[in-house]
Amino acid sequence: RIRVDRASPSIEPARSVFCGNLPYGADEGTLQEHFIKGCDFKDGDVEGVRIVRDKETYLCKGFGYVLLKDKSLVPTALKLHESMYMNKSIRVLVCGKRFKNKKGNDGRTPRKIVATEIAGTVRAPDEKISTGALRR
Repeated sequence: RIRVDRASPSIEPARSVFCGNLPYGADEGTLQEHFIKGCDFKDGDVEGVRIVRDKETYLCKGFGYVLLKDKSLVPTALKLHESMYMNKSIRVLVCGKRFKNKKGNDGRTPRKIVATEIAGTVRAPDEKISTGALRR
């Protein structure tokens, strides 16, 4: 098998599952076999496995993604949650969409601070104020 890393891998969240708590020695072939045997999948039902690895050591960082043939197979794959893989209990969860936009927030508009006086200093209402130290 040839492994191809792309600069922008295509992961479809609707038909992917997240695998966490993977051992450092995990590899794509054995994880694929774990899903095929554990879920009674056919050979083509698991389209791809991507294990996230350290750039320098090439060891598994402890998580990865399994891409399935169809999104109807996801509930079956979720049954492998807390199953034993290489003597470790792994987490298998729904791979949700990322809700962050390019600016790094979650798409909601941030709440504006209306207060014009903070800590004894007067500020204009449209001036940006750091609220990291304030608690409610």
